[in-house]
Amino acid sequence: MNRILEEDFNRIIKAMPELTELANSRWLLTGYAGFIGSYLSRFLCYLNDNVWDGTASFFGVDVGIAAGDTGAALGEEMKKRRDFMPLGWNIAIDPPFARLSTAKIDYVLHMASIAAPAIYKKHPLETIHVNVNGTENVLRWASGAGIKS
Repeated sequence: MNRILEEDFNRIIKAMPELTELANSRWLLTGYAGFIGSYLSRFLCYLNDNVWDGTASFFGVDVGIAAGDTGAALGEEMKKRRDFMPLGWNIAIDPPFARLSTAKIDYVLHMASIAAPAIYKKHPLETIHVNVNGTENVLRWASGAGIKS
């Protein structure tokens, strides 16, 4: 673990003791290997390892268009975790309803987006699809799935 990340995570945990209440939760992380997603995914895993005693579980979705080499490395790192299950679908074209019907998800962090100018210029339609259709698919699914937040 990067020392700077660990310092950040410990400061956040100290400032937010209510995070302990999220133990035993199940998370859907869209865009988990992207710029924001990689930070938050690592933070949740750090919480699970150091605060929640490994009681949380994570389901991750990331098609990898915007993640680059760092995202690919994080994806491999996450796949080795026993508390993480990658889901092989694209939220923009493949609504998650059937794949998550048996999993009771408590929280959704929807971070999927193509945000780097060089990449969204290269993939303009994919950018629109994930930002519009992907968000709609996740919201439609979440509205009927009993998500806490």
